[in-house]
Amino acid sequence: KMFLHYQLTTIILLLLQFLKCSKQTTYRNLFSFVSKEFTGQSFRVIHKTNAPSNIITTKRRIYRTTFGLEIKLKDDSEKKLAEKNKKLIGDKRLFGKFKDKIGVIGAYAVVVQCALVGITTIKKEIKSTRFSKMFLHHQFSIILWLLLQFLDYSEQATYGSHFSSVPKKLTGQTFPVIHNINSPSNLVIVKCPGPKYKHIKTTDYFSLNDKINNMRAPLFTHNRALAWAPVMYNSSGLTFVNCGLLVIKKDNSIDSTTYDWTYSLNWKSKPDPKQIMETRTISIKLPSIKRNCNIVESKILVYRKDKKNNFKKFGFRDEVLSHVDDLFYYFEKPDNDNKMEVMIPCGIARAVNDLPEIIIKEHTSILIVYKNLEINVIKQEHVLGSYSIKLYLGKKTGIPDFYEGEQITMKKMEFTRTGIEEIQNSNETIISSFSIEGFQLLEFSYDCPTIDGTELVKKVFYFGPESESYVFPNEGIIYLSNETAIQPNCSIHKFTFGYLESITVNGVTTNFIELTDEGSKKNNLKRVKDFIFMEDIKKDKITINCFYITPNGNVTLAQTFEKEKKVKVVVNDKKEEVNEVKKEKAEKEELKNKLAEKDKQLVAQSKTSFEKLKDNIGVAGGYAVVIISSLVGIIIILLIAAVCSVKVLKPWILRKKIQSKYPNIFRFWNVLSNQNLEVYAETIHSKKYIPDKVKNQVISKKIEGGEVVESNTNTCFDSSLVSCFRDIEGEIKAHYISGISPVRTYIISDGPTPDKAEFFWELLYREDVAVVFGIIYQENDMIKVAHSKSFYWPKDTGKYGKVMVEFCGNLQSDVPFVTVRKFNMLMEYGHRKELIHYQISNWKEHDIPRTDRQIIQLYKEISENAGTEKVLIHASHGSGSRVFMFTYFACIFEAMKGNDTVDDPLEIIKEVRTHRYGGNISSMEFAYIIKAVVSYFYDCKMLVDVTNHQPAFYKEYEDLMFKIDGRESKMIVDIRNFLTFVNIIDDGKLKDLCHQFENVQKISEGDLRLQCKRFYTISNIEAMSKNKIRYKDVPCFDATAVNIKDKGSSDINGFIHANEFKYKCDEKERKIIMCQAPLEGSMGDMLDMIHRYKIGLIVVLVNKEEMNKGSKCFPYLNTTKKEISFGAYNLLYQGHEVGKNNFFTEYNYSVIDRASRLIHNFKLLHYLNWPDNTIPTEKQSLLGLYKRIIELRDNTNIVIHCSNGVGRTGTLAFIIYMMDVIKSRSSFDPIKCLAKIRKHRCKAVQTTTQFVFALSILYEHFKGQIEKMDERAYPNFMALANEMIIDIVYLPNVFISSSILEIKRIMTMCHARRKIQSYTSRTKSSATSFMFLWFHKRKTTSYHTSGKRNTMRTRQCLINSAKHSASESSRNI
Repeated sequence: KMFLHYQLTTIILLLLQFLKCSKQTTYRNLFSFVSKEFTGQSFRVIHKTNAPSNIITTKRRIYRTTFGLEIKLKDDSEKKLAEKNKKLIGDKRLFGKFKDKIGVIGAYAVVVQCALVGITTIKKEIKSTRFSKMFLHHQFSIILWLLLQFLDYSEQATYGSHFSSVPKKLTGQTFPVIHNINSPSNLVIVKCPGPKYKHIKTTDYFSLNDKINNMRAPLFTHNRALAWAPVMYNSSGLTFVNCGLLVIKKDNSIDSTTYDWTYSLNWKSKPDPKQIMETRTISIKLPSIKRNCNIVESKILVYRKDKKNNFKKFGFRDEVLSHVDDLFYYFEKPDNDNKMEVMIPCGIARAVNDLPEIIIKEHTSILIVYKNLEINVIKQEHVLGSYSIKLYLGKKTGIPDFYEGEQITMKKMEFTRTGIEEIQNSNETIISSFSIEGFQLLEFSYDCPTIDGTELVKKVFYFGPESESYVFPNEGIIYLSNETAIQPNCSIHKFTFGYLESITVNGVTTNFIELTDEGSKKNNLKRVKDFIFMEDIKKDKITINCFYITPNGNVTLAQTFEKEKKVKVVVNDKKEEVNEVKKEKAEKEELKNKLAEKDKQLVAQSKTSFEKLKDNIGVAGGYAVVIISSLVGIIIILLIAAVCSVKVLKPWILRKKIQSKYPNIFRFWNVLSNQNLEVYAETIHSKKYIPDKVKNQVISKKIEGGEVVESNTNTCFDSSLVSCFRDIEGEIKAHYISGISPVRTYIISDGPTPDKAEFFWELLYREDVAVVFGIIYQENDMIKVAHSKSFYWPKDTGKYGKVMVEFCGNLQSDVPFVTVRKFNMLMEYGHRKELIHYQISNWKEHDIPRTDRQIIQLYKEISENAGTEKVLIHASHGSGSRVFMFTYFACIFEAMKGNDTVDDPLEIIKEVRTHRYGGNISSMEFAYIIKAVVSYFYDCKMLVDVTNHQPAFYKEYEDLMFKIDGRESKMIVDIRNFLTFVNIIDDGKLKDLCHQFENVQKISEGDLRLQCKRFYTISNIEAMSKNKIRYKDVPCFDATAVNIKDKGSSDINGFIHANEFKYKCDEKERKIIMCQAPLEGSMGDMLDMIHRYKIGLIVVLVNKEEMNKGSKCFPYLNTTKKEISFGAYNLLYQGHEVGKNNFFTEYNYSVIDRASRLIHNFKLLHYLNWPDNTIPTEKQSLLGLYKRIIELRDNTNIVIHCSNGVGRTGTLAFIIYMMDVIKSRSSFDPIKCLAKIRKHRCKAVQTTTQFVFALSILYEHFKGQIEKMDERAYPNFMALANEMIIDIVYLPNVFISSSILEIKRIMTMCHARRKIQSYTSRTKSSATSFMFLWFHKRKTTSYHTSGKRNTMRTRQCLINSAKHSASESSRNI
């Protein structure tokens, strides 16, 4: 504003001064320093000034011959004053900055206003003047000229002048522009046009390259007309930079010319950043580099380059998460007027930090000192498998992962009497993990960069046994008395982690140092090189104990040596016991005798056939016959070989050629051929193929609506989110499946809902997706509809947010039920992009296609259309098993085809699972994938059936499918939709459903505030919220809200925390209202809802204890026949009765409107068996409650409430809705049912345990029909459900520490079912049994170390006890 003030003041001042001059005829007396007589020096008048201001008003005089007066100011700020005045009046950019501040229209409006003020002033002044009209005409002309000059010199809305190397008139030869760089830095920043850039006309526009926008972290000027992007030196030649596309529209035409704005950067010499690089300690704050970069901190721009050449932009005061050897390039932040096109850094900082500590993750080591050497001991019962290692800097630094991904050297060491020695050629470079087998002594070292150079950090670890005096299991060895290779001995260098101390034989111990290498004997022991042998052995069986000293104790190797005649006894064919060695010896003797007899027979023959032939026809004749016979034989052999070469040899050569090209596929086929397909398919459930990041992720808990719920945000997968995730505001979760297929990158995405379609199309455009594969099942009546409302694509042309989508027509496909569409996509200032869209409409949820040709043909068509571009896959809801089935098939085929070292499909599946949450599939779905992959390998001539296993393999798969079809034939028609779901459920499928459960209808915080406006408004009014909202972390949707007191949906006085869920059921309408438990202040609201909505039934899921306490529900269940007043209504108790088995109580109440005395009667079912923060311990009681609800149905509204109105309430509503869907014979999918519930009631069904429990209620209800189809389906699912519930850390809050200690004590003592059942029968608590299961799953191995069999026996014992206790509890209730 001050700048604007000076600008306007100066203009008006000039105008007024000019006008004042016209009032006087002479003005000499105004200039005391100017003489009347002019000379050549008259106009060189010097004025001295001491004024503190640098703006001085000077007098100017007008003469007929000279227009202007030069005044020289003798002051220190002379130049500054001149520059200031120049900027105030004549700077070209002044008007441009003015426009940027208040806009183009505003700027011109101010200028016109100034002109009007000037003209008005002139009119006032001119009245007293004696000038002629002609002079007045000149006055106006001069003012107009001044204004035009001001506008003319103002900055236009074009920026072509900012690029001196680019001419205004462009040609096809303009680009690339070559810049020569003479700098030791290998990173510079280059000026590119920005999104608001105009070259020579305001109609020009520029589309910034997506790679610069997404990957190079550009710096934009404040008006986004210019962008500075970092560029790295290219060692192979010129460094090429593509800024983007400049579009120049032709005048009076819709045509335009496009130019790729490109640079070629040429470093004159190879850059050496070390010349200007400073090594600094960097954690989360950037260091100052004053020596080379003496710049104000706010003007410093920093780019970080990591080892992968990724860039990130920082301000100097920003926090950074640095990594060792990261380079930070310091630049002076370019301003809007910077004329340079390439800027080099003023300094470079290399990140180092304190020395790290080498740790083995998830293992505690004990430090011991041996001969001034520190050794870290890790004790384990068995040392086998993979270990994670880390260079740990400490949490206090704020960057514990500073050294993540660095290479560590691992060396095997040998423990000797004098210390430890390195084993030659044992070095191995590792990064984050390593694998070892058996006890080991290892040294890990890391060359750590420091300010002064490098410093070696090393640490020695001993992976040893748990016991400090460990004894290896006795090893039996059979040797021959006359064989020198194997004799009773002790090896001196048997172990690298210990040295031989002594040898004990028959209770006699001999020290190793007593046996010299000169061959002297002691106690029948003799040292020969690296062994101690025992001589003069008289016994057939002898045990030698070799005693070794280790870093933290000792180990003993016991070996029992037996001579050959003392071997195990076996049973021969005659059921006689014989020694195995004697039997073998006897067989050899028998064979030897037979050979000798044969030799005697041969010797007995006096002459050979050839000798007999020679005797008959002579020597010449004999040789002639032999030669002729040989020639005939050779000719016959050649003929046979020629025939075989065509029928046998050629296929053999072809097979060998294929086998040499794809050895990995043959290895995979060999593994598959050696086991049954059904057994192999079960390995998909192995924890071995679950990524470490998934196993190690922390599932946090939080309190939501007074209940403990899981809070899993899947942040461990954020690294694979698509690049444009922030650009689309995080509305669509999509993950790259990259680095697996050598052909292309796949993207697994959430299915777009209608309100998110615009973000989905923007994702497709920004990510350059070539093909979309949408698995969208349509019922038969939907297929008849040309275009469903649920589709996210247009019939013709439509705009979705920023993207214009044009439908170009359908393409031909050979796959049944597949529709292929072609679209064009266009964003403003962007290229037109093509998209091929595949939609399959007959692949149901939880269904397996009946032929593998479907997925093979689909893949072939999609692959041909995509080429090497990206392919996005999605389903209607989330990313279920169908999405992963296709992704697994594509990645397995492409990875095994392109990389001959990959031979295990399960490892590929594991790698896919590291990029996107979910990924669980059933064993049958995995079998289908493997069958399709094998068939495609044969189709593509990548596999030849060497072992002739292909027919057997296909038969095994057909047998599996026949089992499914056999079970389908036994399905009850009325519930076929549900039994089809039951038919394929296994461990993997249930886990997949649980993963989808976590993300179904998950709404962002921003969308919640838009969809729950009334709730959040009331939440902010403390006086109102305390009487209307029990839990502020459980929002209430506006769209399905229940309104009371005859108020509108936007009136906060009509709010009650309740949502209505209506749907068709048996040609009627089911109406369910889900609400929170009433507060004392909201009881009037609840009675108003009951009376106004004619509620026929209320189901209360708060147990009796919670109701009596009043903390989770106001105790409104009055049992006295007296009207109780709440607001405008009275509540009257009419009686009650206890339901069967005492698991619920049925009340009769009346609501009376006090004003009109209108009465409304309703029933209330109070379920007593739902404990706090968990689920019921058995299912029959809730199933009985459901049946009673259905019995009482009279087409009126049903109200369900617990404390928060979403957990238990949502679970019961979910069960009722799933039952209704099953009975309607519609396609059944629990995830779709859950999505429907959550669309009406936010956060309905809070926990995975509630979701699994709801499914188990369905199984319980349809148990008879399930067992008719498959008698194993019901118990198998119940076992899986119990496992799932236990795995989710089921720990009831009702247990106190003494109970846990009691359980620990009994766990230690009990190994029989009788004792545990005795305990559980005494406690009469099924929750105790769950506690047993929970505690056993985590602690059993601490108390039972006698092996896996005992552990499994104990575990089964506990499970049986839990079942027994649960049934006991049910009977007691």
